[in-house]
Amino acid sequence: MKPFIRSAMNSALSTCWPTIPRNVCPIRSFGTSKSQCRARLNKPVSFFKAFIFFVVLLTATLLTAQDSGTGNLSGSITGARGASISGATVTLTNRVTGVSSNTVSSPAGTYAIRDLPPGDYLLHVEAKSFQPAELFIRIQPGSSATGDVRLQRLPPSEAVLVNQSPEVRQTVDAALIEQLPSDHNTIELARIAPSVQVFDAQALSPTKSGIVAASIGGRNGRTTRITVDGIDISDEVVGSSTQNVSQSSTQEMRVTQSFAPLSAGLAAAGVVNLNTRSGGDALHGDFFANFRNQGVGIAQLPGGSDNPFSREVFGGGVGGAIKPGKLFGFIGGDYFKQDYQAPVIFNAPFSALNASYSSPFRQAEIDGRLDYVLSARARMFYRFEYDNSSSISTFGGTNFQTFRSNNNTPSHAFGADFTTGAYTHSVRAAYSRFANHLDSRFNADDPLPGIDLAFSGGSGFASGSSAFAPQRTIQSNREARYDGSRTVAAHALQFGAALNRIDALVFRNLYGSAPQVGLDTNSDSVIFAENNGGITNPLNYPVRSIVLGNGFGCFSNDAAFGSPCGGVNDTRIHLYVGDTWKVKSNLQVKLGLQWIRDTGRYNSDLAPIPCSAASGFGALAPCSGTGNLLDHFGNVPALGSRIRQPNLNLAPQFGFAWDPGKAGRSVLRAGIGLYYDNNLFQNMLFDRAARQASGQFNAQANDPCASHGVIVFPGNVPQDASGLCGQAIGAVAPAIQALQSAYQAANAAAGSNPDFLGNILSNQRGLLAPNFQSPRSVQMNIGFQHQFGQATLLAVDYVRHVGTHYLQGIDTNHVGDASRFPTNCLPAGSPAVTPAPCQAALNAINRTLLANPLSQACPQTTIVGTSSQTSVNCYIASVPGAAITDFAQNGLDSGAQYLGGLPASVLGLTPETGAAFSGLNPLVGRSLFFFPSGRSLYSSLQIMLRTHSNASFRGLRGFDFQFAYSHTSFRSNYSNDLGEQDVLPLAADFNHPTGFFGNVPFDRHHQVSFESIIGLPLSGRLAFIGYFASALPQTLFLPSSNQPGEIFRSDPTGDGSFGGVSLNGNGAGDILPGYNIGAYGLTYSSGALNTIINNYNSFFAGQLTPAGTALVTTGLFSSTQLRSLGATLPTLETAPPNYFTPRLFKNFDLRLSWPLRFKDRFTIEPGVTAFNIFNFANYDAPGYRLSGVLNGASGSLNGQQSAGTNRIGLGSGIFSLGSPRQLEFGLKISF
Repeated sequence: MKPFIRSAMNSALSTCWPTIPRNVCPIRSFGTSKSQCRARLNKPVSFFKAFIFFVVLLTATLLTAQDSGTGNLSGSITGARGASISGATVTLTNRVTGVSSNTVSSPAGTYAIRDLPPGDYLLHVEAKSFQPAELFIRIQPGSSATGDVRLQRLPPSEAVLVNQSPEVRQTVDAALIEQLPSDHNTIELARIAPSVQVFDAQALSPTKSGIVAASIGGRNGRTTRITVDGIDISDEVVGSSTQNVSQSSTQEMRVTQSFAPLSAGLAAAGVVNLNTRSGGDALHGDFFANFRNQGVGIAQLPGGSDNPFSREVFGGGVGGAIKPGKLFGFIGGDYFKQDYQAPVIFNAPFSALNASYSSPFRQAEIDGRLDYVLSARARMFYRFEYDNSSSISTFGGTNFQTFRSNNNTPSHAFGADFTTGAYTHSVRAAYSRFANHLDSRFNADDPLPGIDLAFSGGSGFASGSSAFAPQRTIQSNREARYDGSRTVAAHALQFGAALNRIDALVFRNLYGSAPQVGLDTNSDSVIFAENNGGITNPLNYPVRSIVLGNGFGCFSNDAAFGSPCGGVNDTRIHLYVGDTWKVKSNLQVKLGLQWIRDTGRYNSDLAPIPCSAASGFGALAPCSGTGNLLDHFGNVPALGSRIRQPNLNLAPQFGFAWDPGKAGRSVLRAGIGLYYDNNLFQNMLFDRAARQASGQFNAQANDPCASHGVIVFPGNVPQDASGLCGQAIGAVAPAIQALQSAYQAANAAAGSNPDFLGNILSNQRGLLAPNFQSPRSVQMNIGFQHQFGQATLLAVDYVRHVGTHYLQGIDTNHVGDASRFPTNCLPAGSPAVTPAPCQAALNAINRTLLANPLSQACPQTTIVGTSSQTSVNCYIASVPGAAITDFAQNGLDSGAQYLGGLPASVLGLTPETGAAFSGLNPLVGRSLFFFPSGRSLYSSLQIMLRTHSNASFRGLRGFDFQFAYSHTSFRSNYSNDLGEQDVLPLAADFNHPTGFFGNVPFDRHHQVSFESIIGLPLSGRLAFIGYFASALPQTLFLPSSNQPGEIFRSDPTGDGSFGGVSLNGNGAGDILPGYNIGAYGLTYSSGALNTIINNYNSFFAGQLTPAGTALVTTGLFSSTQLRSLGATLPTLETAPPNYFTPRLFKNFDLRLSWPLRFKDRFTIEPGVTAFNIFNFANYDAPGYRLSGVLNGASGSLNGQQSAGTNRIGLGSGIFSLGSPRQLEFGLKISF
């Protein structure tokens, strides 16, 4: 089951019995035969048994290492409130002989000193940030004495302040990790830092089920750098982390937001570093069990359901000296077991279909560590980590498209720290291997097996198999790094190098399990369903789009991890040098420079595609000869050149810390530095697949509903699919299934890549522009710290990050762009020729007249002007309900809609018989390139107050308290509806890519967090965390009807970007005219939605779009005709009286426990934790928000909402912050 653990156990067994011959069975004495014995020895060892074996083995080894002496001393070192203090220096001195013994307290705060001669001793204890303490001890022969010491905190000292780095960071130490309420995931506690949000990483990708993500400074958490003991565990494919780390094994967490140290590398989005626990001289450990159940203190789940739910978490750790003073060991782990019947809640008209599905979650996290002290100047360690999880959940909201996700991540790390002369050295080497598998799960509530239904428009309904499964992702890291330093006079020099070889396999058979059919609940579709069996049955709605997968799953031709294709790799090189210069006793300056190079993130190894690749198109080829094919996909110079490889990514930094009063009570600090960001493998996959002529690459067919009923098979063979779109899905499902089978069979028989640019002369999934530059951020901060009294520290910081060179996608061929349509459609030249777009428009008018029997007698148009307008007038008079859709579905539309983004030649047409709005070059189709032109700006005022008291008051035994507040603004060119900043985002306006600049979806303007640990009477302890944050901003969009002709209804910018079938796939048109990205909820209050809608209706509704204006300018149509046909911006419905408004996020977790000490070593601590104790209702979690498309339907901001459809639920195995109240009962035993 767990091959690595089995292998390790077998190795351990062979070590224990090395001299046993192969024909001898060591367990024959138990009455087993030789064959039975061999069978037992060869039987695979289960994960649970292997884990127990290692715990027992290590414990026994540690116990046998403890020899009895004439007298022993043991005890615990705790703080004023009873928290364990690790790393305290313990010195025991014989008062007569003066002989001393030294040790250090373990992570559990315990220590032990053995073999002591009888006599009187003085025990002296010191720990960082605590006042020293002394205790007289008498050692009796043959007995053990107890020396428990409670230390009192020191106020902040001069060293804490003056030596502060310009780095803006938050440290969560062992005491906070151990005592604050959490779901036993350390990264959850990052929320106590200013401007940090934690959330379920499945919002980023279905492969991130069960992972906690951290958003730092308004970023989405994808490229937050996650490290363990300085070793990188970041996911390089889709972002976030490859694993969770056992909280039982975590000693400390540090969250860095600005001015990260030089050794951090790619730190533009912040850094989270976890340090793991080590063994000490004394045997120490703890074991715990936590339990919660639906029947005990759990509030109703989203939608008011009381579905079965139980969650159990077990774990602990044990460590100590294997060879006292030399070799120390620690092993710890956590096991999560959750059983949950997850509710599935839909908006109207499908509320009656609400149901549930079984969503079990299992996770095992193990950490083992050995530390060896070579000498007083050198030590080394080996660490093994293992994370395995399995879950069943959904992606993109609660629905019936369930899938199973399995993660398996073993990792090994070796480290050595030593000094030679004036130098200090740190060496790390690590290997990790993350493997994720996604598989679709059958759901009994699926109304149409074999078809994936995906409704847009706000109902939330989705069923069938998941479009993301089957999927397999593997990532291995081989990392080596060296960090060194030397002190020369007043200079502390730092220098280092890191090399990380990253290999990955990405296999995604997207849409391969079943065809996905897009439907909606727009008014036209609801009327259709009413007339075809009723609106509550999803099978009665008309087909609006069809996506067919070709059955392949690779995105490269390179072999990896046993697969013949799908491999990608990268070698990351990082060098740095820096100096911390103590200019004066109260002034410290930091200077540094780093260089980072990634070798495999840009596809710069692929040669340009020559024009000859398109020779099969003959006269309709965009070019011929040896030139670059992509140079003809727009008017961007050298667009077809090889992609640039960034080789000079140099990043300087400068900062200082100054104590103006030289009293150690205040410090002023500031820093500025350049930090590069990670370009994920995800961003290069589609580019690589499109540039290679052969290979089994994943691809999807063109949508026949956006290609006038034609679908193109490999070899550019058009197939008729005209009888599917616009029909009830229940009636045409078998035909769609048959079409997918035929399409996959054709792909299997084809020898070339169906998505190769030379085959289809278009790309709609994304190419990297040749002028690629690595995304980066200039980080600036200035702040001060001041100590008040003896125990209070105030820190105020202003942080500003300027991000540049982030990717932005635009169509370089500007298909559907009204400004590319000719301004004069009259024939010109000799012989006189009508411009191709104008001729395509005339042909569209004529096809429209012939397609309807009522208008077949109307005169055919021959020329723009009176002729074309006469034909249109005749059609309007002859056909009741005549609409612009009638003309658009015959070619008077964007090439993105009428041709599915392909050039006319691929569908057997010419530019004159294709789409009227076909872009700059009608010989090629849509050409989506991602340029490094995106920008972001983050600014934040952050306040943090920390204080503590050791005084007792009415039974309370002191407290620690921290308060953090941040007022932030994070603006960029991106809205998540158009793509995230880090994963191929589209520009909101293809003609003005940086024209929109507003608040991003993770920008919470106000965040408040506070935590406290309070000592109670009778050794009790109360700990709590409060977190409150303002609502997330929303971007408002015009609705798209998912029908032809959207460039005349929802494209006020005129760029054609979201006309017709939206590239963003969410039924959205352009951003609401007059408003910006993220305006709703920040620039405009959430209560002002109807004011916004009324303003739009007054100034924009009923106006022609630029595409309509282009037709009027050339004389093809009159403005009166277009208004009669409904070719104007729509009038929006106002929101109902009780419409949903984005709300404040509120959460308060509390833990109450009673540590009870028995004898001199054991502590039993029962406790209860209340998550979201006040049961605050929280909505709009990242990835599960109401739609900003103002279509008036349920699920959109201006629609009527069903209760609980977007309330935060329990997550994908992790416990989501802000979900309904739960009580957890626990017991912990420490020794």
